[in-house]
This record gives sequence, C-alpha cells and structure tokens, in this order.
Amino acid sequence: NPTLGKDIGYQRVVVNVDLWADKSTTTTEMQNDVESVMRENSYILEFSSDVPDIKGHHISQRYYLLN
Repeated sequence: NPTLGKDIGYQRVVVNVDLWADKSTTTTEMQNDVESVMRENSYILEFSSDVPDIKGHHISQRYYLLN
C-alpha cells in the first residue's frame, strides 16, 4: 500500500487571484501589489488576463509555487 511518508518529491501549490475595481488603473495597482507580495513569497505568475465585465474592470491571475 502506498503511503505519503516523505515519498513526495515536490508539491505544486496553485493560487487563483481575481481582482475587481471600477477603473482599470485601480485593478492595475492592485495587480502590482499582489504580484509583489507573491514574488516575495516565491510564487511565479503563470497566467494573467483581463476578463470582460460590464460592472467594472476584472483581472484574473494564477500563481504557482513548487515546494
């Protein structure tokens, strides 16, 4: 029977971040702040996209970390 006792070579942690604001300048500022914090914690930006949203501006991001 397989066990998880120190047999894992690495783990891939994935974090999805969605940012909403009324103005694109605000979401861009938020994006810069989030990315700075994530990079300080060794996360790597894997995906970032503007998402159409009639109520404002929306950015979707995905970060990953290899442990």
